[in-house]
Amino acid sequence: MENPGYTVTVVLSLVMVVAAAVTAIVAVRTADGRIGRNEFAGIRMTSTRASDEAWLAAHQAARRPTLQGCAISGVLALAFAPLGENPVGFVVLLALSVLALSTGVGYGAWVAIRAAREVARAS
Repeated sequence: MENPGYTVTVVLSLVMVVAAAVTAIVAVRTADGRIGRNEFAGIRMTSTRASDEAWLAAHQAARRPTLQGCAISGVLALAFAPLGENPVGFVVLLALSVLALSTGVGYGAWVAIRAAREVARAS
């Protein structure tokens, strides 16, 4: 496997850190109501967009798993930044960083949809 070099690892590390940070900011702001139903940010499923109550309940439920995935992803991304001379370590940590962010967001969306459906059932 070819050496990716420090420039590549640092740039990809920054991309992952920014992705995790932006995702975390959106998760917090949707969970506390600062970002309401919209076309651009948040968990935009039919059930979560059914009402303002469903939107808020969904994002409050998704907050914790999403933030956990973001934190783990960010730490792993910072860990692979200096691995320009170690291609295997770089690829493994990059994959784990992407997996952590994807898992946190995916599980967060799953619990969000369940919470939104509960709001719909209670109405």
